[in-house]
Amino acid sequence: MSSVTKPIAQSMGLWMTQVVEGDDAVRSDASMIALRRYVFAVLVVLTPLTVPGRVAAQGTHNVSPVVESDPVLERIVKPDRAVPEQFTAVFEMRRPAYPVPQPAALTSRCVLTSGDRFSVLVIESELSGDPVFRAPSTPGYQRVDFDESGNLILWRSLEKRAISTPELNRVYDIQEKSLVAPNGRILEKTAHRQVYVYPVGSPSSLYEVVQLQMATGRGYSRHLSAFESQRTSERGLWEVVGSGTFGSALTGRWSLEMDLNEESLVRIATFRPEGGQDPAIRVVTEGTIRVGQGLKLASSGTLEFGRMSGDSRVEVRLIEYRPLPPEPAIVRDLREQLSGPIPNGTEVIDYSGYEPRRYVVGED
Repeated sequence: MSSVTKPIAQSMGLWMTQVVEGDDAVRSDASMIALRRYVFAVLVVLTPLTVPGRVAAQGTHNVSPVVESDPVLERIVKPDRAVPEQFTAVFEMRRPAYPVPQPAALTSRCVLTSGDRFSVLVIESELSGDPVFRAPSTPGYQRVDFDESGNLILWRSLEKRAISTPELNRVYDIQEKSLVAPNGRILEKTAHRQVYVYPVGSPSSLYEVVQLQMATGRGYSRHLSAFESQRTSERGLWEVVGSGTFGSALTGRWSLEMDLNEESLVRIATFRPEGGQDPAIRVVTEGTIRVGQGLKLASSGTLEFGRMSGDSRVEVRLIEYRPLPPEPAIVRDLREQLSGPIPNGTEVIDYSGYEPRRYVVGED
């Protein structure tokens, strides 16, 4: 039995690797082997731990007690705590269409609905252009990006529907496979269905929530553990430096530049891991939108991930932020869709057990 490295999760230009033992790994289909082999994936970098049963989109769950007791950092915690936790947010994300260098970009319209015992995310994406052929020698490309005839294999997301409740945590994903010949001709475009099953309480199904949160200038207090220094930055903003974490794996130092005239809204955020000079992430926010009882969020933001995280860039624009209706129809519809029988031919990646499982419904 041999072991191979099998990419099994897509995330906003970041790709995780999973070592799978046995013959099942060897026969993984093209929809899996075409994915990039980045070490820092969403499960490691972009998903802080949250309360079991739901994903806290804008709230301040897991704020460090050290932060809450520090008078300086309390000025950051207070507005984070004031952000409504039951809401519907409509936002747009623009990011690279493929996990390898391509001119096309992916624009996604996202609707996030977050309640007391559920979070639901619906994403529909459009491509700004067709994929183009790149030679195997092109930086960023690997053998797994080409089939036996030398055609380039590219994958991009068409649609995502995710739900997280105390009983259910799943993602329904539709990926489009493009096959591009060396002469530039697109030989085929086909859609493939995938279902991801996560443990209840895992935030991995809704990692885009963390990106929305950072892009709107809120939620950073949950990443801080201790205050170190403060000053007025060159831009005239209040700059606070403190130790903290980025996701569940990295520890290091945060630098937050905030506008005190906008309720400590974070305008520039940079995280550098311990022992590293290059930032793992840098966020710049712009504009202002008022929600709730006068609370302000940034209307847009850009997240730039460093080399450790795949050199990816994500642009986020908040379109609408409104109070949540009692029981949105989308919650009922998705709960029924994702808790029922999975159609034959759907690829399932199941993380709910001790070890990940991958199988195709209807195949032996």
